[in-house]
Amino acid sequence: MISQNPQLRFPEFEGEWDIRKLVDLTENGFSNGVFNDPQKVGRGYRIINVKDMYVGDSIDVETLTLVDIDEKEFKNNKVEYGDIFFTRSSLVKEGIAHTNVNISKAEDITYDGHLIRMRPIKKISSPQFLAYNFTTSKSRLQFVKRGKTTTMTTIGQNDIATVTISFPSLPEQEKIAGFLSVVDEKLQALKKKKELLEQYKKSLMQKIFSREIRFKDEHGEDFPDWEEKKLGDILSIPNKTRPKIIDKTKILTVKLHLKGIHINERTESLSLGSTNYFVRHKDQFIYGKQNLFNGAFGIIPDEYDGFLSSGDVPTLNIDKTKINSSYLYYFLGRKNYYKELESIASGTGSKRIHEKELFKLKIKLPTTIEQNKIIGLLSIIDKKITNCQAQIDQMETWKKGLLQKMFV
Repeated sequence: MISQNPQLRFPEFEGEWDIRKLVDLTENGFSNGVFNDPQKVGRGYRIINVKDMYVGDSIDVETLTLVDIDEKEFKNNKVEYGDIFFTRSSLVKEGIAHTNVNISKAEDITYDGHLIRMRPIKKISSPQFLAYNFTTSKSRLQFVKRGKTTTMTTIGQNDIATVTISFPSLPEQEKIAGFLSVVDEKLQALKKKKELLEQYKKSLMQKIFSREIRFKDEHGEDFPDWEEKKLGDILSIPNKTRPKIIDKTKILTVKLHLKGIHINERTESLSLGSTNYFVRHKDQFIYGKQNLFNGAFGIIPDEYDGFLSSGDVPTLNIDKTKINSSYLYYFLGRKNYYKELESIASGTGSKRIHEKELFKLKIKLPTTIEQNKIIGLLSIIDKKITNCQAQIDQMETWKKGLLQKMFV
């Protein structure tokens, strides 16, 4: 059977790509892993679990869990370089047969029984080429179609065996895989750079708010000692204005882990008549009552002035004569600080932090001039992090386009 050529191809290669079933590209078909019994006593081996399949484009050997299984069972399920693994089940269809590859240090590694292993015949197929191919929309659709759904979507060895794949000669496969590996290396370098910037920012914030680092005024003198205030001294509840018409395209949500304020895109199922919505304004502090301690808060930007949120996502006015909005955000935005706020949440079931409890929290306030210096330094780092993320997004979009054009 013959397939069409890819849209994007290296010029030194020509000829049509072949189509084969995955089972024809494997050594001895597909196999299951070991179901680890914690009661067994034996030698400790590293094991690839389902959770390891979702951490990136390759499995990090150093983070694998150690387990005790007998040596015979290990030998029957020993991982080799180039083995490809598929997840057997997932809560969502898109998660079945998620693949991961590139075990370069495969000594003393086995794999969990919830995974299916494919060992490619390396004389005709490149493991890296196959792994990249499995991430394309055409391949993913084949896996999804074969998934069987009960409480979870599952896929078996026989299902995976019937998936077909288009592929060229081995040299062309290796050229494609090598090129995409370089793209991934650049992506990983950018992600590492962002991670280091975030770690630096975290360390710097800790030192600033513990006053280990202090700024000087324009004369080189120390600023006055910081004052301690309650949030109730600088925040206040605004007048509650209800909109005449509830526009579903203007309902705000606050994402967890300081991911920002966004328009709620899941409004189809909202029962607008049973929920009270209120008009919110730019530069107000907004937070989720149920998730303040999970980093669900922020300052409303100009573009969301006049938008709406429910009573469970309230806003508060900020007294700008006492505090800069950005300083408030940075002060509260330390993970070790906001995670501890769960202790003041009240209620049964879904606990909430109401305004009156929030107002009791204490905050350390430098002068507004020193606040501005702190903001200036931290915002420089934030811009670097934002720029780094933009480069990551751009490269990931570019890579996605390459995958669609370089495979059939």
